[in-house]
Amino acid sequence: MPIGNHAIVIGGSISGMLAARVLSESFAHVTVLERDRYGDGPALRKGQPQGWHVHLILARGRMELERLFPGLGPDLEAAGAVCFQWSEGARVNGPFGWLPDYTSDRLLVRGSTRALLDWHVRDHLLRLPNVRMEEGCAVKGLLTDPSRRAVTGVRVARDSGDSEIYGDLVVDTSGRASASLKWLEEIGCAAPPESVVDCHLAYSCRWYEAPKDASPGWKLISTQPKAPDDPLSAAIFPIEGDRYIGGLATIGLKSVPDDDAGFLELAKSLRTPEFHAWFSAAKPLSPIYTFRQASNRVRHFERAPNLPDRYLPMGDVVGTLNPIYGQGITLAALSALTLGDSLARASGPDPLSAAVRSHLQRLPREVYATPWIMAALGDSLWPGTTIAVQSRFQRWLLREPWLWLFRRFSVAINRMAAEDPELARGLMEVMHMIKPPAEVLNGRLMRRAFWRMFRAPRPVPGVVPAPSR
Repeated sequence: MPIGNHAIVIGGSISGMLAARVLSESFAHVTVLERDRYGDGPALRKGQPQGWHVHLILARGRMELERLFPGLGPDLEAAGAVCFQWSEGARVNGPFGWLPDYTSDRLLVRGSTRALLDWHVRDHLLRLPNVRMEEGCAVKGLLTDPSRRAVTGVRVARDSGDSEIYGDLVVDTSGRASASLKWLEEIGCAAPPESVVDCHLAYSCRWYEAPKDASPGWKLISTQPKAPDDPLSAAIFPIEGDRYIGGLATIGLKSVPDDDAGFLELAKSLRTPEFHAWFSAAKPLSPIYTFRQASNRVRHFERAPNLPDRYLPMGDVVGTLNPIYGQGITLAALSALTLGDSLARASGPDPLSAAVRSHLQRLPREVYATPWIMAALGDSLWPGTTIAVQSRFQRWLLREPWLWLFRRFSVAINRMAAEDPELARGLMEVMHMIKPPAEVLNGRLMRRAFWRMFRAPRPVPGVVPAPSR
C-alpha cells in the first residue's frame, strides 16, 4: 500500500533518479523536475556535474545501480561501456610504488561517459509506469502549509510560465550549486551547520583517441599523490567509442593548466613516465576542462533546528566528497537504498513524516560516516588544508599529534601494500566500498603497520615503469 500519493523530486541527476526509483515503490505517483532538457540520445547537459571529467563508479556503486535497475549493466555494455575486473585491468601506482598483482572477482567496473550512464539510468527509470520526468522545469522555491512547518510542494518556472506543483513529499536533489538554503531561508528555516575539509584540489581532464600502436596492457592506469610533498596524481580511463578520458590533479596550487603545453608539462612532473608518454602520443578529441570545487562538505540537516516536515534533502545538497576518491555515485545509490528501507519500515499515525525523520538521522550515520572520515583524514594530511568540522570527536582527531600518527600509519600501510598482494587487494576492496576498513585493517595487520611506523624507512625507488602483464 502506498505511503503517499505524490512525491516530487527536484533534479534529474543520478541522485534524483535513484531517489525516484525507490520512491516509486511507496508512492502512487513520482514526478522528477529537471531544469535541463535531454536530447534524443546520450549528450552532456548544462547542469550535468563534471560531465567532461573522469567518472569512476566504484564496484559497490555498480552493484547497487544494477540492483535498483536490473539489466542496466548489459545495456551499458551494448552501448560501448568498457567492462573489466579492476584486479586484472587497472594499474595503480601507489605512494610507494606499483601495487603488485592480486586476484579478486569482486571489483567489476564499467568505464563510460557520464552522459551515457545518465541516459540509460533515465531510460530504465521511465519504464516505471508511475514515474514521469518534466524537463525544462526549474524550481524557484518551496510551498508550505500556513504554519510553515511542512512543505507541500514547489514553485516552478517553465517556458509556458510559472506554476505550482503540490505533493506529499519533496525530495531535494538539486545538486552542489543548489538554491536549497535560499529556499529554506525564504520559509524561515535556519541553514544547517556544515563540516568542511578542503585540501584545495584541482584537476584538468581531456578526451582522447588512444595511440594507434599502443598496447599498454591495461584498461585503466592511475598514480596517487604522496602526502605531504608530492601533490600530483593522474588517471587514464576508458569510455565508449574506443576513447579515453585522461586527467591530471594537483593539491594546493592556485590553478591547473588548460593549455596543451601546460598539461604536458604537468604530466612530465609525475613520478612515473607512462602518463606523459601516453598524453604526448594520443590524439586529443576535446579541449582541456578544469575543475576546482573539490572539497569535502557535509551539511548536517539532521541538526537543523526547524527543518520543515515533508522536505528531504539528498545527494550533493547534503554532502559532497573530494571527487578524487570516486565515491559520489556510490553514495547516491546507498542513500537511495537507505531511503527505501526507511519508507518500508515506517509506521505510526504519520508514517511518511516518521520515514523522513528516520532517513535524516540514518544518512550521516549509515551512509556518510565512513567515506567522510576516510576522505577527511586523507585530505587533512596536506599542508594548508582547511578544516572546519562540527563533530567534537573529529575536531580532536583532525589535528596534531593525531594527524602525525595517521601520517606515519599511512606511510607504513602504503609501503606494505606495494609489497603485499593480499593487502593491495584489501585496500582496493576498501576503496571500492566492498569491504569496511576494519575488515582489512585487522589486528595482525595493525601490529605489522605499527612496527613499520617506527623503523628506519628503506629508500624509495626512483622512476619505475608500470609492470606489464
